[in-house]
Amino acid sequence: FPAEAVRRRLESLPSVESNRIISCSLTNWAAASFELLKLYSHGRKDERVAMLLKFLREQSGRAGEPLSVIRLSHDELAFLLRSDRAAVTRALHGLEADGLVRLGYKTIALCDDFDQRMRAYADFGLSYHQPRSEA
Repeated sequence: FPAEAVRRRLESLPSVESNRIISCSLTNWAAASFELLKLYSHGRKDERVAMLLKFLREQSGRAGEPLSVIRLSHDELAFLLRSDRAAVTRALHGLEADGLVRLGYKTIALCDDFDQRMRAYADFGLSYHQPRSEA
């Protein structure tokens, strides 16, 4: 939104209503910032990618039906994670091999039990990445 238009709209509202809107906006911004800080604190790239996908799904669920397909490129995910595209691609391929996602052109389809599996990983402090046996 253009800042000037928002300012004019807020000034036209009763002060109680504009204060409520500003308070809600700041609270939402602070909560989202806290979630992103938690995301950045994970050391492993695959965990950070999985946490970002979980965060995006949760945020979409607040506005309605949670996303089952996230339409972002690897470059866009890398930008959001403050990482490089190659590392994000490797992490996504690992998550795909683990069955958490299916990758397509600028799409990431989350598995049907994505939320349940993410909760289980968090509850037990497990890594999202399953080690592969060397053949």
